[in-house]
Amino acid sequence: MTTLREARRHMARLLSDIEDNPQQTADWLMANVLGTNRSGLMLRLDEPLSPSAKGRLMDMVEQRLLHVPLQYIVGSAPFAELELCCRPGVLIPREDTVCLAEGLLEALSGRPAPQVLDVCCGSGCIGLLMASRRADLMLTACDISPDALLLTRDNAAQLGLSARLEALQGDLFAPVAGRRFDAIACNPPYIALPDGPTLAPEVHREPALALFAGQDGLAFYRRLCVEAAAHLVPGGILGIEIGDGQLEAVRTLFAGDWRERALLTDGAGLPRALVFALKEEAYAK
Repeated sequence: MTTLREARRHMARLLSDIEDNPQQTADWLMANVLGTNRSGLMLRLDEPLSPSAKGRLMDMVEQRLLHVPLQYIVGSAPFAELELCCRPGVLIPREDTVCLAEGLLEALSGRPAPQVLDVCCGSGCIGLLMASRRADLMLTACDISPDALLLTRDNAAQLGLSARLEALQGDLFAPVAGRRFDAIACNPPYIALPDGPTLAPEVHREPALALFAGQDGLAFYRRLCVEAAAHLVPGGILGIEIGDGQLEAVRTLFAGDWRERALLTDGAGLPRALVFALKEEAYAK
């Protein structure tokens, strides 16, 4: 294993037992260590492999064989056009969630200088993508996890968005008591506890606090449909991610005080998020 080409083949062989595309994974790890992209890697395959690079690559492969998520190993994940930092203890951003950020941006298109609240913010991916695309958007991000808030702040700093971010720790809306926003975004925990054994080993490496929501997975939606109303200005909107098979159950929970504005689908065309507006009569409650 003296050249990058030989190392690439060796890594793919080692990863073949747990990866559907072991060569792609090997390339991602190698590109990360070498500070390049896959195209750049392909141009360098005949270069010698340094002992230090070999040690780092083998350490990464060992982690992956223990089902540590790739995003934790390399320390980042793509989210639309952004590259966000990832760390153990915080939920990994998924591309499926991009549709929620984009749907909320579309709904806010006619509203100047919107104030946006991202609750259960995790890495900050939803709110920070929105802020990166609208220079007049002010973002408040809340999470019960101090690790999540630290990562959100780090991602904001990396993107040059710190001046437009307020990061607050607490349970759901507790940190913003008495305040109202133009839009609320939330990707809450929504996995039912009985479904835990069916999840991939990599998912179990992510924080349970960000994954599970009671026996039916709907615990946070029950809170959101009641608690979010007090934090929206007239005409404000609420956007929430939903899990597979939860569409009708969530619609039923929000049927009282809320009017559905949009159903958003992910890259596979599956229902992934809902956008609601509060009914006029609900503001009087």
